[in-house]
Amino acid sequence: FDLPPPQADILTSTFFDRLFAGFPRVRTIFAKDMTRQKSTFTAAVALMIARADILPAGAPSLLYMGARHANYGAKPEHSVLVRDTLRGTMRDPADPAWTI
Repeated sequence: FDLPPPQADILTSTFFDRLFAGFPRVRTIFAKDMTRQKSTFTAAVALMIARADILPAGAPSLLYMGARHANYGAKPEHSVLVRDTLRGTMRDPADPAWTI
């Protein structure tokens, strides 16, 4: 996505801070060291944004990612928490570029 790396890193850290503050029980799904997870998350968000206009083409990657997360203990209801937290987080540093 078009945010420069420092802003993308801030967005990712802010997202996880908000997710864990708002829903502390999901923290147990994640490793204590979030370095790799944050990098993977940033890449996944970039993929979703890059393919937003052709989202069905990106669906297999996203479905695979969802299936992997189920193996870690993620539940379907967590998707809504992640979606809403991500939307709220992206409005701050990406504004006015973020339109959802």
